[in-house]
This record gives sequence, structure tokens and C-alpha cells, in this order.
Amino acid sequence: MTAAGRRLEIISILVVSGHTTSKEMAQGFGVTRRTILHDVSVLSYGYPAYTKPGEGGGIFIMDSYKPYNNILTPVEQERLKKCMMRQRGRIRKFSNVSCGNTVHINWNCS
Repeated sequence: MTAAGRRLEIISILVVSGHTTSKEMAQGFGVTRRTILHDVSVLSYGYPAYTKPGEGGGIFIMDSYKPYNNILTPVEQERLKKCMMRQRGRIRKFSNVSCGNTVHINWNCS
């Protein structure tokens, strides 16, 4: 995965979960914590992503940042959040089925 792809994934994970740690991200992407922290530093110039040290710290994105509000319905947003929370610490790919100009996502994450 390229650095740009990894950074987009980091933003996607933060948008859904709101919080993660550099350790979880590093393990999930197979890179070092330093690489993840560098990615977050780069991302912070264009996204409201930030780090907080210490207990209860980690990598965060501001609650007000909601890029999917115009794309996903509230029900889809809630399902996506539940799926991501269940899979926390594991990278999970959703199955996409392309139908013309519309992409349908299989939300079954049991």
C-alpha cells in the first residue's frame, strides 16, 4: 500500500471510530508507529486529525468532521460504525458490488 492510500485509510478509520492508537494502526498496516505518527502529522494539514499523548490518548479526528453525511444515510452510518467497532484492531474489507454508477456495500459484518 502506498503512503497516500494508507493515509486515506487512516482518515476513513478515524471518521468511523473517532479514535485509535498509533500501535493499532502500525500493526494493522504493517509499518512502524513512527510512520503512522508521520502520516497523522501530514494529514493534520488538510484534516482535523490530531494526537493526544498519555493514558486515554491516541489519534483522534474532530467530532465535527463528517464527510459521509451527504453520502451515507444515518442508518448506514450507524451500521458502518458498529461494524468498525466490532472489527477494531483488525483490518476488514467490505465486499463491494458495482452496478452501473452505483456501488452497493454488503453491510453484513457478523
